[in-house]
Amino acid sequence: MGLFAMPSLGADMDAGTLVEWLVAPGDTVRRGDAVAVVETQKGAIEIECFEAGTVHELLADLGTTLPVGAPMALILAPGETAPAVAETPATEPAPKPRPEPAPPPARPEPVPAPPEPVAAKPPPALPAAGTRASPAARVRARELGLDLGTVTGTGP
Repeated sequence: MGLFAMPSLGADMDAGTLVEWLVAPGDTVRRGDAVAVVETQKGAIEIECFEAGTVHELLADLGTTLPVGAPMALILAPGETAPAVAETPATEPAPKPRPEPAPPPARPEPVPAPPEPVAAKPPPALPAAGTRASPAARVRARELGLDLGTVTGTGP
């Protein structure tokens, strides 16, 4: 017994929509037989069976969008018999699964208050006319808030 699953029909294919079944339960299929038509982003494509056997059950309904790998049909191998179906008494219906309660909505985190503005320092006074410094040294001294007139150099 094997499951016939939605094949990947391209590297970018995530899912396909089942448009038409070309087989019915009880039909015999061989490897390479077209069994269904699936619509993808690129168009409608016939998909082939990868194994030989008898179609036991169609698991997907027409118009259903199936992800790659989703089961589409149950195919019995040659000579294989259908699995026994467990019967439930007619007086007691099968229990329905309870839906999971939805998790409570996530509370939004409080938005932090914007930081208080920092008072800008006034730019340092320009160095005295006699102070010699390279343009890069002047820029760096201004960034650090240093007065070049108070700095003693080590070079000429």
